[in-house]
Amino acid sequence: MMEFYLKSNVPTILANVAWGTSVRWSAKWDIATKPLSSFTGKDANWIAKFHTWRMDWNKDSINLYLDNELLNYTLLTQTINATGVSPRNPFLQKHYFLLNLAIGTNGGDPSQTTFPLKYEVDYIRVYQQSIASDIKSLSSDLNQCVVFPNPASNYIRVQHPKTINSIEITDLSGRVLKELTSASLTSSDKISLVGINNGVYLLKLKVGNAVEVSKLIVRK
Repeated sequence: MMEFYLKSNVPTILANVAWGTSVRWSAKWDIATKPLSSFTGKDANWIAKFHTWRMDWNKDSINLYLDNELLNYTLLTQTINATGVSPRNPFLQKHYFLLNLAIGTNGGDPSQTTFPLKYEVDYIRVYQQSIASDIKSLSSDLNQCVVFPNPASNYIRVQHPKTINSIEITDLSGRVLKELTSASLTSSDKISLVGINNGVYLLKLKVGNAVEVSKLIVRK
């Protein structure tokens, strides 16, 4: 859930994930909040512009972004409904979009609201992530790459029995965040993760004419 409303009378951006407990209508929440001022303080015209709310959702995690800034990161190993509440993990089920303009907050009185209100949405887009076309056979052994630590925080080391020509770290949309070129990266080489936020990424190794892809989790 990506929301905006007053929280303790402070305009606030919220990036939340919720799942079921044993009490009906009482969810368990993974909540992240950020005051609107943290965005408007950097750009005086922020409110007048369109912005991109993004959810990167796969079988392992849900990452919620606003304008490419990670606001919340939830592992799906945590999103387990209470015993007796079905389905066991709601985020491994089919979902649909619901966009609404909540007037009067939760049970509030909208009579003091000035109408009409304008709620502008430029687009909604859904992308299916696929890396199969980017993976080629590496001799008879695929995924000989060893990444450690993983999950990682400040750095990783990458080990491979063959010479690594280059390494890329990309987000799940394919945007390259870090690129290294080396004739021989060894297990003793540290790759800094400075500037890479919490989330799930792809680590792409080019070995000869082949590409090997591994999942990288960053948790600081």
